[in-house]
Amino acid sequence: MKVMKSLIKVNDDASVGVGTLILFIAMVLVAAVASSILVQTSNSLQIQAQRTGKETTAEVSSGLKVLDICGEYGTRVINGNSHSGIHNMTITITPRAGSKDIDLSETLLIITNGTTEYVLRTNSTIPVFANESDGASIFEKTTQDHPQCSTVFDLPSSEFGIFIVTDHDNTCSPTMPAINKGDKIMLTINLTALFNGVTERTHIWGKIVPEEGGPGVFDFKAPRGFNDVVIDLF
Repeated sequence: MKVMKSLIKVNDDASVGVGTLILFIAMVLVAAVASSILVQTSNSLQIQAQRTGKETTAEVSSGLKVLDICGEYGTRVINGNSHSGIHNMTITITPRAGSKDIDLSETLLIITNGTTEYVLRTNSTIPVFANESDGASIFEKTTQDHPQCSTVFDLPSSEFGIFIVTDHDNTCSPTMPAINKGDKIMLTINLTALFNGVTERTHIWGKIVPEEGGPGVFDFKAPRGFNDVVIDLF
């Protein structure tokens, strides 16, 4: 009796299809995760780009410009010795075109003669402050509401005073010394406290650094001789 053998063909098409489906689903999940990461990264970059753009615009357009520097020549007795030279100095500043409001209470004045360097700021409680309301000389201006100082030049080496030249909208005051477009302010410096006065041919330079924006830079050399009381230095 001939034995009949039956051949059974295994059909594995279904398992191959399931594997393909799993691979497809995995690829979709990977693509979804990748696209989510790309969207998040794009949003973060956009926000950072906008912030950087605003900060860059403010840094370029905002800031201070130095208009003029004057000094008062005289003689002072320091530690029992007589010193002749420029003892009081004013730096006239104004905001740059397109600048935001500048808070002078957050502004630094850096000044050096090549030997020593000082960083000055306004008084932490009440700035040493005056304006053009009376007809006295700038170098004789008495302070407003500041009992410790007789004039805007009666200052320690760590502070500068504020003298208002132009402030049409009255934004600059002892409680809020802020300046904006069109304002002109003199920063007053007691050079006696800094360098025992500035003598002939002395090189002075520095910058006025606002909280935001470009600094106002100054650089001058005292003349070879002092023939006037008020000296134009810049």
